[in-house]
Amino acid sequence: MMKLLLKTRCWLRLGGRHFFATLVLFLAILGHANACDVCGCGAGSINLGILPQWDKSILGLRYRTLAFDSHIFPDIYSQRFRTREDFTLMELWGKVHLSRKWQVIGFLPYFMARQQGQEKTLYRNGLADALVMGQYELLNTEITSPEKNVFHQLFVGGGLKLPTGAWRYDAETGRDVVNPNFQPGTGSYDGIGMVQYILRHKSVGLMTDAQYRYNGTNPDRYHFGNGVTGNLNIFWLNNFKEKRSLMLLTGLNGESRLQNSMYGYEVNFTGGNLLMAQIGCQAYWKGWSAALLHQTPLSQNLGNGSFKSLNRMQLQVSLGI
Repeated sequence: MMKLLLKTRCWLRLGGRHFFATLVLFLAILGHANACDVCGCGAGSINLGILPQWDKSILGLRYRTLAFDSHIFPDIYSQRFRTREDFTLMELWGKVHLSRKWQVIGFLPYFMARQQGQEKTLYRNGLADALVMGQYELLNTEITSPEKNVFHQLFVGGGLKLPTGAWRYDAETGRDVVNPNFQPGTGSYDGIGMVQYILRHKSVGLMTDAQYRYNGTNPDRYHFGNGVTGNLNIFWLNNFKEKRSLMLLTGLNGESRLQNSMYGYEVNFTGGNLLMAQIGCQAYWKGWSAALLHQTPLSQNLGNGSFKSLNRMQLQVSLGI
């Protein structure tokens, strides 16, 4: 433990200016918007998670769980309309390493959800919205300046979310599902931009990323609010013999999104922000990788207090090909 603390102190001394700049950028991202719709999977934020082995093509499977308490605002009808929504996403994903600078990432998710109300329980499942994006390595000082003790990596990228998931929402009568997020898809084409920065001193480092999502309007003229997602993590990487290594990380995840709109008018009880603490680990053995991530809400304001996010979990396995 003392050795790890000394490494962290040395890393902060050598990279303090970069750490401060990254922290300011992350906090600015979280404050960019004051409303969000992070409920649900079809319309929820896209979490790239930990993408292992930059220099290899990868095929993997990822399992994610999310849960929300809905309509919890304090009034005389709160218990009558209170619901519990549980979401599970199974994602087939892959990464094609095109060159030293370029890679393409794709996600194909399968959506499973349960909405449990006071009078009935509803279920949804099916193929969700697919995502394809490209990523470019703008900076890697481990390659350009290997004699230094502090290494920097900077990635930028962008992509497109495709409306491959079903969208069924009866906004006029609410007979189907009262929450438009309780859908496998959004029915719209959405654009995504991202940036990721890694600062490392030997086995200790800082990893931060930010994504901006620009949502289109679906054929029913429903528009999910644009939003940002950010992560700020400190990690420790230990390499063992026989191509084995273990990464431990802890940090913050933040999501913030503008209100939804329909026919050009803002939809009440949508939008908000969410800040979560997260802890995770990732193990590597030869070409295999396995990762586990747990997230706990620290503060949130979703839909004017009508939604409450619960703990989240993510598990993934992958193989370098």
